[in-house]
Amino acid sequence: AFHLPLLAPLAWRRWLGRRWGGLLRRTEGVEPGPGHPQPTLVADAVRGIGLYRANMLDRLLRPEPRYARVPVQLISPLRDRFVSPALAGDLERWAPDLRRRTLPCGHWGAVTTSAPRTAELIRTFIADVEAGRARAAG
Repeated sequence: AFHLPLLAPLAWRRWLGRRWGGLLRRTEGVEPGPGHPQPTLVADAVRGIGLYRANMLDRLLRPEPRYARVPVQLISPLRDRFVSPALAGDLERWAPDLRRRTLPCGHWGAVTTSAPRTAELIRTFIADVEAGRARAAG
């Protein structure tokens, strides 16, 4: 649906933007609060759809090997209804220095209800990568 011209942006502007807080509550157990959802939600969502359009379809229609030559951390919400674990099954082939982490939340939980834990995983990953570089240089 993200690739249908005008449909996804129109849906966000006319329908999803006003209902997003309730949808998150019902599907993910995330309660709306002060500053959440942000007033920029619709504009942010439309820009995000543009990222999907720019990166997904062309890669699916014309696949080619693309390797990550840097350390990669994959943080997977265990109750994600939109991105199945099978999509990340063979990533070590493309990202040889892959570190997998999981969170006990849904799709949006990594940036809402589990945001502090997500931030800690990111801080730890960065510290580990920087420590490895320091050891290699020293």
